[in-house]
Amino acid sequence: MKTAEPWRVAAYLLLALLLAALVSVLSHSKPDNPQFSLDKAVFLPGAGGAAPPSVWAQVEHLAGTRSVSLPHDWRADAPDTAEGWYFVALDADAPTALMMSLWIPRVAMNAQAFLNGAPLARRGRMDKPMSRNWNRSWLIQVPASLLNPTQNLLALRVVAERPGQGMLRELYFGPDAELRGYHELANFFSQTLVQMIVMLMLVTSAFMALLWWWGRHDATYGWYAIMLFTWAIHDVYPLVTTGQLPPLLLDWFWHVTLVWFVYSVCIFVFRYLQRDEPELEIRFLRWALSVSAALTALVLFAPAAFYDWGYLISDTAALLISAYPLYCVLDGLLRRFTADVALLVTCGAFSLTFGIHDWMVMVGILDRGNNYLMPFGSLSIMLVFGFLLVRRFGAALEGLEAMNLSLEQRVRNREQEVERAHQRLLKLETERAISHERERLVRDMHDGLGGTLISTLAMVRSGSVNQGSIQEALQAAIEDMRLMIDSLDPVDGDLVSVLASLRSRLAPRLEAAGLTVQWRGTEGPAMNWLGPQGVLGVMRILQEGINNVLKHAQASSIEVACGLDDETGQIWVRLSDDGVGLHGPGCPTDVGMIAAISGGRGLGNMKQRAVELGGTIDIGPAPSGGTRIILRLPVQMTPSPARN
Repeated sequence: MKTAEPWRVAAYLLLALLLAALVSVLSHSKPDNPQFSLDKAVFLPGAGGAAPPSVWAQVEHLAGTRSVSLPHDWRADAPDTAEGWYFVALDADAPTALMMSLWIPRVAMNAQAFLNGAPLARRGRMDKPMSRNWNRSWLIQVPASLLNPTQNLLALRVVAERPGQGMLRELYFGPDAELRGYHELANFFSQTLVQMIVMLMLVTSAFMALLWWWGRHDATYGWYAIMLFTWAIHDVYPLVTTGQLPPLLLDWFWHVTLVWFVYSVCIFVFRYLQRDEPELEIRFLRWALSVSAALTALVLFAPAAFYDWGYLISDTAALLISAYPLYCVLDGLLRRFTADVALLVTCGAFSLTFGIHDWMVMVGILDRGNNYLMPFGSLSIMLVFGFLLVRRFGAALEGLEAMNLSLEQRVRNREQEVERAHQRLLKLETERAISHERERLVRDMHDGLGGTLISTLAMVRSGSVNQGSIQEALQAAIEDMRLMIDSLDPVDGDLVSVLASLRSRLAPRLEAAGLTVQWRGTEGPAMNWLGPQGVLGVMRILQEGINNVLKHAQASSIEVACGLDDETGQIWVRLSDDGVGLHGPGCPTDVGMIAAISGGRGLGNMKQRAVELGGTIDIGPAPSGGTRIILRLPVQMTPSPARN
């Protein structure tokens, strides 16, 4: 960004003036041939009779006539007149083969033409309710049969909407082929182009309103939509031709919409330049409301003579206030030069120039026959402001896309960091699990296999052992080691698989002891917590029970079963035999004694292991005799770490 140079600001201002001048020239183009121009007429205020005169001699005897120059405005010469006659001399050497036409660029409001006393053409309704044709070019073809060879009298009856509002621009008489192009060009600027601008503004206003609704954080788009809408309905005024609408209502509507257009322009510029001036915005709002209320009261209660003064004051105030947004933009340009602000300055100067032109036409400084240029100024406002907003919207989208890309990259980086942290955590968890499992195996080997081997070694050293005792001790040590190995196999919480593994280990020993074993298992829900430690705990409880059966029960058969208790929702494991039972002959009745007999791995040890597994164990007589051990384990509850 760099500070604006004075020459550059002056260049933009000059460009705006040149564009304004170009549009003004095009909208006021007229024939170059001076022979076509008719700028002298005789004016007769009032009705002046029902029929016009047919020759100039009759005009000269009409009372009240006076010579005027065209264009002629009634505000100065006939402020109290609502109807009048114009008499113009048409000189023609002789009728020619060319079609001749009379071109009237503008007449207010409606008119009726007579040539040499004969009706020639009429435009608009001459009485109430009057049609509105003040802003339309009028081309009248003149038949050669109506032309005299020397002097011809053209009479125009003009009817205004209100006293003092009549006017007539200069007339042009010549070949139709030459005048028609000027006629069509004039109507293009006064009607067709204005219609196109109104439609374009309404469509753009709706589009910008949708943008504002989509991104309501930025009120600039909303105020731009309001600005376009107010000016679009303001520009409808010169397009209205029907006489069904009250003229006072149309005039009131035209001036009030101008006030609110200026207000919306001010607020839009504040929003676009991000100027925080709430007090000034409130003052502008109060001005718009006050002027609207004053114009309403003027139309409702004041005499018609005050209308023009009231409208003049309100339009002058609107013009002065409209210069403030241009000042704000110019101030911003002088502080920091940017292409956007330079365009705003150009557009503002362009539109303000056209506004001054229209104001001068309205107050009578310029001929009222001039076309109003603000519709073209509004087009520049729409194009420039719309371009800047669309470009800013595009820049916002690009910024949003860049931010999304940045966020995506940050998310990817964070995902990579999370993945790396997860891998580190997984590694630590794996190491911890390995360490825990190593500690468990060491503990199990120390408490189980190690204890058995140490006891056996002590018996050997004491010399109080025989070969059978040693064999039994070593067999127990081997079985304990196999249990620890089997507990490492994955079972996925399937208790039936645990029983199947235990069966494969103990079946040869049980068959050698002459026991008949029945294994019954029912599929139940998975016990997700049943890892190697839990598997080993269940196996040791069952091993302990089977060892007690072999040593004390004097049984001939054993049943091992498992299933699901529907009432409690627990998994049960049952070990039952047909032996002498807990209180049979030769069977110890005291739990402590049983524990002592089994080398520290008795019934009490079984109950402790059940608690560590988060379950319970019941030991009692079987219905058919013998002993029954029932282990109940939870499905979902995680047990406390076992000490095995």
